[in-house]
Amino acid sequence: MAGSALNQWISEEPLQLFYALSLIFAGIGMVIWRRPTDLLENWSLGPFWTSFLGLFILQFGDKGQFILAATAARTDMGIFAATGGWVGIMIACVPALLLRQRLADEIPMRAVRFFGAAGFLLIGSLLAISAWGII
Repeated sequence: MAGSALNQWISEEPLQLFYALSLIFAGIGMVIWRRPTDLLENWSLGPFWTSFLGLFILQFGDKGQFILAATAARTDMGIFAATGGWVGIMIACVPALLLRQRLADEIPMRAVRFFGAAGFLLIGSLLAISAWGII
């Protein structure tokens, strides 16, 4: 909702540049080294609270939040950006929660990260060049 509020105060070019930078940084974040994810096996809060708090902590400040804020900033309909972001995160998280390690073993994560990063970097670069008026 905060991103959508920015739409009223900032013109289109800076918002497009903000969106481009969020995609570029997300692409960079996909290819840099990351520490192993804590599987939360030692938490004794029960399955619901462990899942809820674990996902909240893992997603707090994640690249997806910056992309959603930048997407919402480009429109005055923040509820649609929030809903789309929530649906996208659920589409990504539910298979991971259900299949756990088997999914990570069967899908080549290195290739997923590389192609995802390439897509983010390409689209972000094109948007940044467009925001600067070069193309």
